[in-house]
Amino acid sequence: MIFTKTRELINFTLLSTLGWLAYILIYCESGNQARGEEEWLPDRPDVAESAFVVPTGRFQIEIGITAGKINGEESSVITPFLFRYGFYKDFELRIGGPGLIQEEEANLGDIDLGLKYHLFDESAWIPAIGLLPQVTLPIASGNAGTDSIDPRFFLTFDKDLPLDFAIEWNIGAGYIDKPEDSGRFFQLLYAVSLGRSIVKPILIFAEVYGVSKVEPGIVGSINTDFGILFRLSENIIIDLGGDFGITNAEQQNAFIGLSFRF
Repeated sequence: MIFTKTRELINFTLLSTLGWLAYILIYCESGNQARGEEEWLPDRPDVAESAFVVPTGRFQIEIGITAGKINGEESSVITPFLFRYGFYKDFELRIGGPGLIQEEEANLGDIDLGLKYHLFDESAWIPAIGLLPQVTLPIASGNAGTDSIDPRFFLTFDKDLPLDFAIEWNIGAGYIDKPEDSGRFFQLLYAVSLGRSIVKPILIFAEVYGVSKVEPGIVGSINTDFGILFRLSENIIIDLGGDFGITNAEQQNAFIGLSFRF
């Protein structure tokens, strides 16, 4: 009974949030049509982070729903989110996380706090470069989180290629705590995403990403994902696609998302 009421409350909260987001989209889009800004892309749905930041004074919200098997576990639904704010030239503040995690019961996930800095623009032979330090705060309910403060650091790269292709790659490291095992350990992270514009409002991508270790003494994982992004308007992008495990064939899920600026 309690679980049913909790689930109804969560569904009501999600619907209310979507309603407010729709209102914000309509309101902000009507006021932003004349800005004439260059085209932008969200950091989701692929894992690789871009080297670029949100313009100063602008908010960018990236939300989604992922459903399927995560890390080979039972079927689950998560609602990842990322809030980005350009608070100074070449800097953005980031707050994100897995959001609501629905497995046998619904729980909130941890929160990631980050600060992205755009170091260099792209030149003839040099990619655009950024850096992203972030920390995971253990605020999750139930068993949905890590119960520890985990720092991570990424170098991010972007480069345009011939024939309307573009490549994006990250190299990172984390100092992860597994208190039920042997404590903290270093984890290397990487991601390479290749995208191509088909026609002006549509972009497709494919990505390979992974980590060096899942847990102390356990070899890492390699995964792949692919998807499509569609620019509905100057300030609204939707996406959909799928994610699959390479070293763990049981990981299979699909995602859909929405990103917008105001």
